[in-house]
Amino acid sequence: MRMISLLVVVAMFTAGLGECNAQTTRWARSEFAAGAVRVENVANFSDLPNTELCCGSFGSATSDRLTITAGGEWPVTQAFLLGFRLGNANYSDELTATASVPIIVGDQIKYVTYTTQMVTVISGLNLDLLAKLFPVSGLWVSAGLRTSILLDHYATITVDADGTTYRSSLNDGSTYFSAVGSIGYEIPLDEDGVVLLNPSFGTSLGLSDYNDVDWKINTLFAQIGFVWQWGSKLIDEADSGEQFE
Repeated sequence: MRMISLLVVVAMFTAGLGECNAQTTRWARSEFAAGAVRVENVANFSDLPNTELCCGSFGSATSDRLTITAGGEWPVTQAFLLGFRLGNANYSDELTATASVPIIVGDQIKYVTYTTQMVTVISGLNLDLLAKLFPVSGLWVSAGLRTSILLDHYATITVDADGTTYRSSLNDGSTYFSAVGSIGYEIPLDEDGVVLLNPSFGTSLGLSDYNDVDWKINTLFAQIGFVWQWGSKLIDEADSGEQFE
């Protein structure tokens, strides 16, 4: 979380420095970005598919990771763009649950509390389809749909009471859909505005239950990206007739 906060502060500070030079002419572009993401697994369920183990109620778990993305955008107007973004998805985490089990000691019933750990491996690729709007200057907001294509999706469950370990495939967890939104600021790094610095901050919210149980996956992320407006070169060549040489 500290890494995300630091990136947000840097992004805001840099945006302030570049406000007077904000890019207003936009062409087709590509972007590469890296940053930090906080993953939140919000789970509350009693068992997993294909296991007979009663797990109790797992609480939410959070973890911080690095994220890398690449994508492209195309302007519909100078203030409205459509695009996509590809990035790594890693929603793995460790969730714990406790349960009290009655045992008979002599002529009394006592309860023993034991812990169950569930270590999940959930990873793959994210594909975001986005619409981006520039309300003023270089400031932008975007919203869209995220499809997480999860190549690894299984859980290992260990019961402390007897040391028993179960491994379960999350059969219905190969894809996950989220709503994603971001805000950022584009800052030109050259006189023509071909290369831009693009700090951003955003979130994704799960649209459905993961693996058909009471389980949501949400994220909070901050990134710093570099945008290359390659469409400007094509337009310049078309204006000069160089494409016919």
